[in-house]
Amino acid sequence: MTSTAKSKKILFPTDFSDAAQNAFEYTLQLAAEWGATVELLHVVYPQLEALDYPVFVSRATQELVDTSREVLQSFIAKGQAAVQGRLAGEVDLLTDIEVGLPERSIVEVARRDSIDLIVMGSRGENRTLVEKWLGSTSLGVIEKAHCPVMVIPLRAAYEKLRRIAYATDGHAADAFEIWESLQLFKAGPQVCIDLVHVNTKPRGDDQAWKRMEQVAEFLRSQTNAPQVELHHLAGRSIAEALNTYVGTHPVDCLVMYRA
Repeated sequence: MTSTAKSKKILFPTDFSDAAQNAFEYTLQLAAEWGATVELLHVVYPQLEALDYPVFVSRATQELVDTSREVLQSFIAKGQAAVQGRLAGEVDLLTDIEVGLPERSIVEVARRDSIDLIVMGSRGENRTLVEKWLGSTSLGVIEKAHCPVMVIPLRAAYEKLRRIAYATDGHAADAFEIWESLQLFKAGPQVCIDLVHVNTKPRGDDQAWKRMEQVAEFLRSQTNAPQVELHHLAGRSIAEALNTYVGTHPVDCLVMYRA
């Protein structure tokens, strides 16, 4: 009998940095676990310096595209060599070079190619741990992409997810979004879900806690339900509180939803 299950597609944008190399190794292992196809994307900035000479501009851009194709193949070979012997199965790879602005190109390609998940590397140059996971391009993609975006910190090594933290206000829609993410990650009873709410007001938010309990009840009622724990945090800012939380708990993945 032929399976009709749709194979997942992962888009992996790369700028050939060390952060991207580490994230690619992570992506290969994730894709092998899922049986997913990985589409690697590199975006070339159009060469616009000599605006009075459009022919030379076009030629310079094409030369950069050709060079990028060669670099991309070397990037792939290095990543495959790094994870040799650690993959759960073979991973089909596609490559694409686009000319344009990275943020816009990534979002457009993801929609065009019906991507299920975008995985990006993070250099980790910003101030807090949470902020380190989200560079400016990553934030732009997260805000505009039609699908989930997974950001891999520079030194993160691939492991099967055992503990996933969800930053939530406990709204009814959160239950559906969380369950959808669990299906994406193929997370079952072996996974612990931390529902994390941050209160930035002087007084506690009893309603938020009640909503979180309702979300937890929904998750526990599902088939192959994960373990669920509730965490109510206080802090001057959401980023600050989450930074403290992920720094003191063995969290494998932090999930946040855009408003």
